Amino acid sequence: MWLLVKGGVLKLGKVFRLPSWQRLKPLLVGGAAVQLRALALNMVFLAVTRKTQALDETGILAAAHAITIQLWQLGGVVLFGISGAAAVMVPSELGKSDGGKESARALANRLLAWGLLTGVALGFAQLAFLPLLPIFSPLPEVQKAAAMPSILGAALQTINGLVFIGEGIMQGTGSFRFLAGSTLVATAGMLLSLDVLAKPVAAGGLGLNGVWACFFVFNAIRLAAVALFHLKIGPLAVRNLGRSTSTAS
Repeated sequence: MWLLVKGGVLKLGKVFRLPSWQRLKPLLVGGAAVQLRALALNMVFLAVTRKTQALDETGILAAAHAITIQLWQLGGVVLFGISGAAAVMVPSELGKSDGGKESARALANRLLAWGLLTGVALGFAQLAFLPLLPIFSPLPEVQKAAAMPSILGAALQTINGLVFIGEGIMQGTGSFRFLAGSTLVATAGMLLSLDVLAKPVAAGGLGLNGVWACFFVFNAIRLAAVALFHLKIGPLAVRNLGRSTSTAS
């Protein structure tokens, strides 16, 4: 606080003054969209946990799911890091006077390429961890139940690489409402697919494998939204490079 006051960034006389509606509106609109997206993501993981616990009474499938999702989210930490970098680097590039949107699009393309490569690398790394499943659980039944979901999770990392970085680019261009809307659509697809695919095997479903197949539905919808945004309707789409960022978004 002392450094902010000393640098003139913060003026004590204006600390307790309410901001104008013009300044507050973008924060409220963007913040509401971000919170809506976070709510949708939490709803997905709560629904997945609920569905997994209801698959059997022994707890074997729930334990296998816990192991698989830990390995899967470990790779997600890396991809979320790149996504956060994209959310900062893209607007920084947009603010430059030389290059502007063309250089920001080139940067976004590089970040998406790095996301794809990182996702593939994380997928192979997760596959390499499969022989280590006995470390997570000594029960052969849990190890066997976790094998196929872990393979599906490894395949998902490739999609995750593009999805997370693409959504980071959306945040960087301030396209929060499109990001929240696409997440809500993906959430609806996930919840519907859980009712169809994630039934117990005895009831004609795919069991735990079906739960992880539903993640493909969830992330495939998000990937389609990223492709639509980046290639067609986003401010960094080729046909929108000549327009202002606010108009295109």
